[in-house]
Amino acid sequence: MIETAQGLVGSLTNLAIAAAVVIAIGMILWAWLVKRTVTAVIGVIILAALVLFAINSTGWLRDRVADDLGATGMGSSVVLVEIGADRV
Repeated sequence: MIETAQGLVGSLTNLAIAAAVVIAIGMILWAWLVKRTVTAVIGVIILAALVLFAINSTGWLRDRVADDLGATGMGSSVVLVEIGADRV
């Protein structure tokens, strides 16, 4: 049951990514047809790239957050170094 749900969610995720790519291509073509300027097309390309990066990098972002929070399963260790302290 859980494997079926995970497979369905994975399929829906891939479908959403494919739809976002098609929409991005459509936005680029629409910007060219309406404005006929290179700057408008470059702006849309940059926006589409940022949106697609945000959609596709969720696993990468989750790994970076886990590393920052120490949730990777590896224990954190603290090393204290005493510099220049004289003991009496």
